[in-house]
Amino acid sequence: MLTVSDFPADFEAWLALSLANGLPSEVVAISPNLFQPALKEDARFGVELIGVSSFDANNPDWPCDEVWEPSQRSLTIPADFSGERWEDCLERTQTLLARYVADDRFRILKGIQAIGIGFVDGETHLVWSKASQGEIAETSV
Repeated sequence: MLTVSDFPADFEAWLALSLANGLPSEVVAISPNLFQPALKEDARFGVELIGVSSFDANNPDWPCDEVWEPSQRSLTIPADFSGERWEDCLERTQTLLARYVADDRFRILKGIQAIGIGFVDGETHLVWSKASQGEIAETSV
């Protein structure tokens, strides 16, 4: 079983593997989508990564134009990282994503228009966009 200290490294490895071959030219934004229930019994939440073909900060449905997914689309989030409440899972995962966006190893992400995160069928929270002059929205865990 994963521990809290393992999940950030697993998330980073999953993200790095997902982006290792670059992104197709039609991908202008990515959105890790959180979902519930998780695919494993010992977890409440999971996260999937998608690439989309359009981005409009004024349109909350921008993550619906899915055109790409990595070979390993989803990753289970251990309960000891996510917590029991969806709000905690969102905040912790958003913070984790913001840290990786700020890391030079993931500079491929700066070549797209935006990165958002949220629950499937829920509100998408913008983590980074070119329009915001590269500012990274990071919340504390």
